[in-house]
Amino acid sequence: MIPVPPGPGDILPTPEGSRPLRGGGESMPLVLQAMDEIDALKRNLADLLKRLESVEGRVAALESRRSA
Repeated sequence: MIPVPPGPGDILPTPEGSRPLRGGGESMPLVLQAMDEIDALKRNLADLLKRLESVEGRVAALESRRSA
């Protein structure tokens, strides 16, 4: 029997086999990375709020000196 070369419509088998892909795949590391970035942003925002409150206190002290 002579082997027939694959035609243009034939699907060749892959070395990995034909298993269905698991849901998620590469998304879990991306989700964890996004969560880390969100946590870092929350920490930065908390630091900025502290600095803003400090500035507000200093401005209020300066304004009270001017009015006195």
